[in-house]
Amino acid sequence: MDEMEYIERCLDLADKSSCSKKKYGSVIVKDDEIIGEGYNHPVTKEIEDLLCHPCIRENINSGTRLEMCAAIHAEQAAIINAYKNGKDPEGATLYVAGKRNGETMVLNEKGFYCSFCSRIMAEVVIEKVGVLTKNGVEYLTKDEYLRSSFEFALGKKWLNELE
Repeated sequence: MDEMEYIERCLDLADKSSCSKKKYGSVIVKDDEIIGEGYNHPVTKEIEDLLCHPCIRENINSGTRLEMCAAIHAEQAAIINAYKNGKDPEGATLYVAGKRNGETMVLNEKGFYCSFCSRIMAEVVIEKVGVLTKNGVEYLTKDEYLRSSFEFALGKKWLNELE
């Protein structure tokens, strides 16, 4: 498979999501094999019924107050799936793509927007992340996806000031 096929698989997985705001899918690839995959979803039907319809995050800005989301994220689900499959994601590439209102989300520039997921990905040593941009699939290294996620959460490029 090539990188666009991995993104297409992410989008197929995103279609399984019941989220009313954004639907994401993710695959983890190591040595040209998908070792884990997932999509964003509440962990139980009861939680979904209680907290997702209507969404408790409806008036909360994307990338903030992540603890208020009832769903496990696609990236987290893919990591869990890899371990359940007996596969170690260390050194792998994680692809993530999503849809809003049924339309594929294409980023203007490469970036990663979830500080919760970026920390988990760094801890299991995901080497890089592939995202769909207007230039095609672009990659972020561990340092880049960590930096990008916190800059997004804070709404500014504050980490550049530390250099």
